[in-house]
Amino acid sequence: MQPYLAGMSQDDITAMLTATPAHGFSAPAEPGAGALVYTHDGAPPLLFQGLVGFDDTPLDTRGSDIIGRIALVVEGGTMTINTYAGFYS
Repeated sequence: MQPYLAGMSQDDITAMLTATPAHGFSAPAEPGAGALVYTHDGAPPLLFQGLVGFDDTPLDTRGSDIIGRIALVVEGGTMTINTYAGFYS
């Protein structure tokens, strides 16, 4: 959020991270699939359609807000994180 709060637009931030991936953010594998992909430590990539949530104000936004519902399931000592994997439209 630092570049956004400093005045950069979402489009400029997306273009910057697409051209020069940083902090786990890069371009999606397929054009038109979304704005950015976030990958951490070999985990499956998370698709970001935008950087700021639709109902959020920049000061209240966290990176996880755009993902939607998140649930932690603990079963037999194994933790699984479930996220909304749909496409907002």
